Amino acid sequence: MLFGHAEDSGALARGGEGAGVVASEEAVAEAGDNAVAELAQGAGDEAQDFGEGPPGAADELKGCEGGVGAVIEAFVGDEGVGDEDDAVGEGGEVEAGENLLAQGALERGVAEGGGLVVLEEEADEAVAEGADAVVEEQGIALDGGALGGGHGFIVCLWHAFYTGWMPRILTRSRQLQLRAERFLPGGVDSPVRAFRAVGGDPPFVTHAEGAYLWDADGNKYLDFFGSWGPMILGHAFPPVVEAIRQAAGRGASFGASTAAEADLAELVTRCFPSVEKLRFVSSGTEACMSAVRLARGFTGRNFVVKFEGCYHGHSDAMLVKAGSGVATLGIPGSAGVPAETAMHTLALPFNDLDAVRAVFEARPEEIACVIVEPVVGNAGTIPPAEGYLQGLRAITREFGALLILDEVMTGFRVSLGGAQRVYGVEPDLTTLGKIVGGGLPCGAFGGRAEVMEFLAPLGPVYQAGTLSGNPLAMAAGITTLRELIAREGEIYAGLERTAAAIAEGVAGLAREAGIGMTTNRVGSMFTWFFTEQAVRDFASAATSDTVAFGRFHRAMLEAGVWLPPSQYEAAFISTAHGDAEVAMVLEAARGALRA
Repeated sequence: MLFGHAEDSGALARGGEGAGVVASEEAVAEAGDNAVAELAQGAGDEAQDFGEGPPGAADELKGCEGGVGAVIEAFVGDEGVGDEDDAVGEGGEVEAGENLLAQGALERGVAEGGGLVVLEEEADEAVAEGADAVVEEQGIALDGGALGGGHGFIVCLWHAFYTGWMPRILTRSRQLQLRAERFLPGGVDSPVRAFRAVGGDPPFVTHAEGAYLWDADGNKYLDFFGSWGPMILGHAFPPVVEAIRQAAGRGASFGASTAAEADLAELVTRCFPSVEKLRFVSSGTEACMSAVRLARGFTGRNFVVKFEGCYHGHSDAMLVKAGSGVATLGIPGSAGVPAETAMHTLALPFNDLDAVRAVFEARPEEIACVIVEPVVGNAGTIPPAEGYLQGLRAITREFGALLILDEVMTGFRVSLGGAQRVYGVEPDLTTLGKIVGGGLPCGAFGGRAEVMEFLAPLGPVYQAGTLSGNPLAMAAGITTLRELIAREGEIYAGLERTAAAIAEGVAGLAREAGIGMTTNRVGSMFTWFFTEQAVRDFASAATSDTVAFGRFHRAMLEAGVWLPPSQYEAAFISTAHGDAEVAMVLEAARGALRA
């Protein structure tokens, strides 16, 4: 939005007779990152005169949410754009002083029908060098005509608000991205965050609470990726925050055992009866890598079966025909993975039991394990066909291989006992992550005791980690799981109800708009695939119109709804998403599907 969104009281912008907007530098500084620009026409008059504007427009303009991208100190006179003495030069440029930099210079104002346009290159330069931002005269216009009658800049703001087109300012995020690119490959620490698949500028997050995120420009977003799954109780859930604070006060890491490790392990085994013993690690990647190594060590076999589009972390053997960022970026695998390593990974189509049986019959004593996302989330949400997981269990038992369910995403998400409870299948090993650490870096793998005891120091399979069982992650995980256990019925029924309303509601709007869309949902994870074809594996997911998804993503983000920036990633909700958030996403989608 032109003045961003603000939640805190902030700068009072007033102009003199026939003037536009003036905001003092002191007011901007006092406002901080979030401010409210209350516009008044007349030196001591709090009332707002919008001429022929609609009743109530002034009240609507007050209290717009989010941070002030910039406050323009400019006068627009009665004769249109004004005189050069009013800070409008003969060249038609309005110059704004360094107080614009209180939260980052204005990248752009309101275009296409009126308002204010800031030259992008010069705005960037202003932020970088502390120079003045320059505003084009052409932006100060309403529907092709110059402003007059003393309304000036105020009318521009009113027009933008009234027509409902007030773009989000991402100046500060853009500058942070450029800075990050100096030090980080692509400016990110995980590829999907770069928005390469959807276009646009990735907002840089400053904080989060409940169902919402805020970026460095003060914009507020309804969050539909929840840190890629962990935030099932919403961001900054107070009991988790307090547990982390207390644990940090006792020491961040010891490199020695703590009682909290067994406390969290006990909670996990209560929720997952198939897990008799487990080991904590620091990520889902580590959990899956370690589980595969353990399966190989236990069986004495080398080959691993996985499924196209499933992502089990970025260890070498698991990057063959993987999902997640590998699918998002259209990469068939990864450079740096030796053919000798990849040759032992057999990638098959998901939901095809005949293909699984065929490969086992071809290598009856060579396959160590089958690893599968019981509900695929890293190619978008794809549920298992009826009987599919049970079929995998039967085939692996028949041929003496282990079945590993990768529940990094689905564990504690689709039910308290994960997908294995929902579908009634008992694996040999389970991998966990995300929710198990309450949002902190944590993973785990566990299963039958006889298999787990092949790990060092009891057995020959080595696995270790300096930060495994980190006390902060243990504290967050314990608090999260205790909350989920104590309120299981209420939490999962609520998640089901809210997720259904959102997923089915947007699907209905797509039908009304004549847009081909397939919606897959399991519990509180779902995906809108931009294809009319049923999606049951990665090949059918890949028929999606990713260009259309990109347009949808950008329009939703502009409306304040932040979806996963890839067609091939699941969306998630939390207990903090309620009726108001359902209404917000449906309203945003109604406009986005027409964009």
